Amino acid sequence: MAVSRIMYIEKKGDAHTGESFLHGGYARIGRVTFSKTMRSVHYNGKAYRKVSGYKYNFIEEETGDYYWISGCKKDGTDRLYNERVPIQIDGDVREEYWRDIRQLPYLTPLMCLCNYPAGLIFKLAHLQILKLNKMAFLF
Repeated sequence: MAVSRIMYIEKKGDAHTGESFLHGGYARIGRVTFSKTMRSVHYNGKAYRKVSGYKYNFIEEETGDYYWISGCKKDGTDRLYNERVPIQIDGDVREEYWRDIRQLPYLTPLMCLCNYPAGLIFKLAHLQILKLNKMAFLF
């Protein structure tokens, strides 16, 4: 049985153009599947081989593009330099991500109804909680 896990996936550079995305490349949170040897992962129909590099740790086998793939952080600061660039969360892992990794189950219904970046939803939910607390204080 293949081992799978929700992980953070960020494109760090393009092998063909030499373009580097060390600050804020394309990023997603999704479920990856590990090979038997744990030296490669599969995500969204693509294979990524484990390597050691500067600011990247995987190479896409088909294109040679550089990626950083790691476990998700509980506080949501997955980007290397904590940039404010949105991170998309795959729909099939969204509920599990908010419930089990971020441990914010009250955000789960919000996240399942929409496809907005995680940071925006978190801010909206936080404002809603502040509003509810203010209303409870009035009673």
